[in-house]
Amino acid sequence: MAEASIGPISTDDLQFSASTWKKHWSSIGGISIANPAITSWSAQRLDIVVVGSDKSLWHRAWDFSLRDENNGWTEWETLNGSYLYSPAMVSWSANRLDIFAIDANSSMVFRAWEGDHWSAEWLSLGNYFVSSPSLVSWGPGRLDVFALDKWHQMRHRASDDKWKGWQHDFSIVGTKKFRETPLAVSCAQGQLDVFAVEQGDGLVWHTSWNSSAGSESADGTEWGDWESIGRLSIKAASSQAVSSNGGAPTSVARPKSSSRTTQTLSTTASTTKVNGSASHRIGGKSILTLLMAIAGIASFVA
Repeated sequence: MAEASIGPISTDDLQFSASTWKKHWSSIGGISIANPAITSWSAQRLDIVVVGSDKSLWHRAWDFSLRDENNGWTEWETLNGSYLYSPAMVSWSANRLDIFAIDANSSMVFRAWEGDHWSAEWLSLGNYFVSSPSLVSWGPGRLDVFALDKWHQMRHRASDDKWKGWQHDFSIVGTKKFRETPLAVSCAQGQLDVFAVEQGDGLVWHTSWNSSAGSESADGTEWGDWESIGRLSIKAASSQAVSSNGGAPTSVARPKSSSRTTQTLSTTASTTKVNGSASHRIGGKSILTLLMAIAGIASFVA
């Protein structure tokens, strides 16, 4: 399949349907210098945002209603600005997108798609950050954003009124220092769970917030204690860990318990190829690796 060349962005997609993955990656064009952010507001809509080679943010959408035009993809459009890390994006309603990014001044900024247009400009939430933001929504109008400050401590801020109700300033979640972007998720209204990898020894830590057990402001004062769920260690690249058909690493070591009551997950950093081009990477500094760690530990416990 010939690679498309749409805009200055490059990324690949791989679809999962009817219990199986498509056999091949398909390119949607251009060059990207950071991981993409992607979200969906319906079963027939995908939105993707990336940092282009010009360090600006670019957006593209796939819409089933446009399937007869360019296979459903819109053209790439620039959202302007200059950014340091991967963006974060969520949708809490149909025709609504919220995008957060760290600009060239290390400030957190945000912008929204409001039904039929983008908000007029990027607005700043300030502070100084050294990681990508992590963004989650548990319902309409609610946003919780996390990032690491210059001391690598986790900061959190929330909004529950469509950008107008930002609660307090950024608050510190505990006193631990972390390597990179935390991973936040909400499994129910009023519930937040956050995971992050600690600096130094690579321990994976978890904390949670529940509105039924504390203040409804989630301003950082009612978080649960941090708990360790294991250690993450990354081995050097090894060709033996890559399957013969160029797929992902064939195996991940099961966690083993230790005298410190922690578990160790070993994975392999490697780049695999599909049709002769690099298409998938598992790295020591990625949220995908963190997800693998969590999944491996869960398997061990089960």
